[in-house]
Amino acid sequence: MAYVTTVALKPILLTNNGSESIEFAESDCTWKEEDVSFATGYFNPITGSYDLTKSTLNFESGEILIINQDYTTTSAQLIALN
Repeated sequence: MAYVTTVALKPILLTNNGSESIEFAESDCTWKEEDVSFATGYFNPITGSYDLTKSTLNFESGEILIINQDYTTTSAQLIALN
């Protein structure tokens, strides 16, 4: 069992004069690699596209965690478990 400590991100939607943007609140987080069902890049709801500079982890429990780690690194890290 490998535990990973990384920076978790909480997206905060901001509206300024009708223009929307996203800022992220950061906090340290520890999670267990084996509990991750799959990972994707972060889906930006404003642009409608994936931001691969961040990763979204989907856990077996149904919980979702956005982390400040690029998707390529996260994907390689999870593939190495198999």
